[in-house]
Amino acid sequence: MPPITSASPHPDLVRIDHATPVAAPVVLIAKVRDEALRLPYFLGYYRRLGVRQFIFIANASRDSSIPLLLAEPDCIVYSTEASFAAANSGIAWINAVADAWARDRWVLLVDPDELLVWPDPRITTLPELADRLAWHGHQGLFTTMVDLYALSPLRTVTYRPGEPFLDHADYFDGDYIWRDRPGIPLLAPAWPPREPVGGPRIRLCYPEALLLAARRQRQHIAIAHALRRAGLPVAIPKYSAPPLQFKVPLVHWRSGARFLNCHRTQPIALPAMTGALLHFKFFQDFSARVEAAIGHGQYYNGSAEYHHYARLLAANPNLSLAYAGSRRYSSPDDLLAAGIVQPPRWPK
Repeated sequence: MPPITSASPHPDLVRIDHATPVAAPVVLIAKVRDEALRLPYFLGYYRRLGVRQFIFIANASRDSSIPLLLAEPDCIVYSTEASFAAANSGIAWINAVADAWARDRWVLLVDPDELLVWPDPRITTLPELADRLAWHGHQGLFTTMVDLYALSPLRTVTYRPGEPFLDHADYFDGDYIWRDRPGIPLLAPAWPPREPVGGPRIRLCYPEALLLAARRQRQHIAIAHALRRAGLPVAIPKYSAPPLQFKVPLVHWRSGARFLNCHRTQPIALPAMTGALLHFKFFQDFSARVEAAIGHGQYYNGSAEYHHYARLLAANPNLSLAYAGSRRYSSPDDLLAAGIVQPPRWPK
């Protein structure tokens, strides 16, 4: 392993902690903006999975997130007031931090409302998972984003810091579909080539995501990005594209590794097994976070996604995400049964 550095990896970032770093095999990196509600359980969950080194990038965070993290001996904390949007939704910071701290290690990029699971009970920790992936020549893990929610109205959820997320949100949509991703043959082929589509956000805010028109919009965006990378001054279409329902969060950080955005990396070798990121966005703070996102406008396309959520909440203040296809989550086996994740098929 290369030596660990404490130098600032990016001009926007200032390190503010006094933690002693460790040469851990898996380095968890997370962006933080007012996440004090979820951080205590998030930290405990990933410590139980074997994470020994956390690196947080706190961007314009105003609640108690930063003091909370500074009190943790395994948490390195960078602070910045710079534009999240100008840093490609923070990806410029993340790549720089990974280069500085995680070369030849594994990087797990997750948000504080995301819990990684995988459908192989024989593998119980992240270092074990990383070892198994590396042994078989794999460089990362593909995951489906699975939104978890309560059956009751969102505003009635009473989550408190430190409680298990699943105690308050343990239902998911059971009718995801898989489809080929739009791309440009030869010029910019889609990677990953297939994607899951589903969940309450798609069902309620982007039902057109299942239609051909939405696929064409994504292809237009892909073409524009490819032409921009080729040096042509092409404008990126401002479609209100639905959020992608997958991420590649676990990556072996070798020379040249890069996250392209929070969902995709450069093409890498992936196993047949896929995991899931259980996504706990829908607690009692959802409405306030939607309002904040619209106010700062720093998320993709001026936080366009959050305008959809605001309209949904305005139409029904007692919004519940439950529907006839809701299924209760108890383990990754439930996701396997629904076809949302793929089983392990390790070579003999």
